[in-house]
Amino acid sequence: MKKISVFLCMLISGLPAFSQNTENTREQFNNEIGINVSQFIKNYINFSEYYHYHNPVYFINYKRVDDKQAFRISLGGFYTVDKDTGGYNSNTNFSGKTYSINTLIGYEFRHTINKRWMYYYGLHFLHSYNEYASENLEPANGRPYRQGTIKEYGAGPVFGIQLFLNKRLSISTETNLYFNFSRQEEKTSYPNDPDYDKEELHEHTTLQFSPPLTITLSLLL
Repeated sequence: MKKISVFLCMLISGLPAFSQNTENTREQFNNEIGINVSQFIKNYINFSEYYHYHNPVYFINYKRVDDKQAFRISLGGFYTVDKDTGGYNSNTNFSGKTYSINTLIGYEFRHTINKRWMYYYGLHFLHSYNEYASENLEPANGRPYRQGTIKEYGAGPVFGIQLFLNKRLSISTETNLYFNFSRQEEKTSYPNDPDYDKEELHEHTTLQFSPPLTITLSLLL
């Protein structure tokens, strides 16, 4: 946590230095294409224990900038394949697949501090679709087939700060507070004992705060 605090303090303390002898105008561009470079930054600043707050993660951002406002679209997701040949006993032979698609749209208001720095705030709407399935390749061992989906919907405010490295490149970080609703549907079946088959529905609402740990590198066009 100390490394995170030092990093953020350095980021904030740079504001006055950049404001000296710097004009408040810069060339304007209408398009920003951003890539999440947090995974690369993690190799030098260890905040892995806090990184789980960023769920879902968006890898690509696009902003259409018009004067002091911006429309934003973000996309992300993952795909994993798991295998377990040990598990609960030595005879277990298990495989599973999971994928997720994350989307976000938002509208932001942008305010210039000086030529290099600006901050923004706005409102985001997000949706995530997750699907998973696990299969016991040897049902006689007792592990069931399981498959399900998780759908999430959310909205909330965002606040971010952006540093312009040069005319075409910038880095930014942001914090947000999202109110989320999730709906999980799961079906479990026992090939050798169908009397135990079941279907479950779970619904949850959560309030999720994300600290400014995601770093985005953007190209201005």
